Amino acid sequence: MDGFGCGPRGQSGPMPRSLRALTTSTALVVTAALLPLSAGPASAARTDPSPEPAPRAATGITIRDTAVASPVFVPVAPTSSRATTWPIGGGSTNLVGPSGTATGAPAQQLSRVQMRHYRVYGGVLAGVVDLVAAPDASTPSWVLVAFGNVSADGTMCESPAGSNIAFTSTDTDTVNNPVYDGARIQIKPFQFPTARTATWNCAFADTATDSTFATPYDSLAGPASLFRQKPDLKIVVKGRKLKRYGFTRIPVVIKNSSDTIATAPRVRLKVRTRGVAVRYNPRVGTIRPGTAKRGSIRIKDTRPGKGFVTLIVTSKDYRRKVRLVVREVRG
Repeated sequence: MDGFGCGPRGQSGPMPRSLRALTTSTALVVTAALLPLSAGPASAARTDPSPEPAPRAATGITIRDTAVASPVFVPVAPTSSRATTWPIGGGSTNLVGPSGTATGAPAQQLSRVQMRHYRVYGGVLAGVVDLVAAPDASTPSWVLVAFGNVSADGTMCESPAGSNIAFTSTDTDTVNNPVYDGARIQIKPFQFPTARTATWNCAFADTATDSTFATPYDSLAGPASLFRQKPDLKIVVKGRKLKRYGFTRIPVVIKNSSDTIATAPRVRLKVRTRGVAVRYNPRVGTIRPGTAKRGSIRIKDTRPGKGFVTLIVTSKDYRRKVRLVVREVRG
């Protein structure tokens, strides 16, 4: 056994008269999904699920190896000082135009830029860039989107090398990422290594005449809103027949998803029952992302009719449960 197993706890009652079986009815488990690209208040720390697994490459996107700063800046609201126990899982931003300083044609101006980064999978970036009008061959531009940190004097958002990307507003050779649809350019989730350990608090986007971004057409900048990530535990119990008399050992596996960066510390098992007696050890231990603890509980039927066992795992303020049903079977 690894992690937890049978302990001294239990209940007593009359011996059963018929053979019984344990089955799983309903597991309350949340699966990861990519959230819509929208940002909340910069002062709020939220708990969001993870993105879908990211593609390995973005064929039309360049991760830039140079640092860059925003030509304009919108002051960043202070982040919440409220204590929390779970790690920062990433952040998002919602930049809305017009900037008031744009030049060039409408197809070279920014209407809205929504970006989101995740720490899972070694770092992930996704986003949507909406231009004022659909670009064509006569109105091309380069687009830059960047996460970063507010400068020491508070006047701009500074993006380190590897924390900003660039692509053209029209690229007929790009098939997979980004995706061009009129005035909208969608950046599908792709691996963005600097996001793995990032502590960004601002973001910006530019359109410019060329890949140097020395002469911008338009620029938007603003705060980044951070979200926190909890563990994602799953309780796995396989149904099996119980002994006619005495306790039956039931293997239990508690897994933490690899779609989270949050370790579940000091996991404990709680049990609620009806019509059965249970022996178990409440101490499970720490479960890191992508790992599992294996153990068991022992169950004995104590009265006719259906019996129920609810297994509840907790870690700090995180909670997941599964309900097991004990029913009569023939043979």
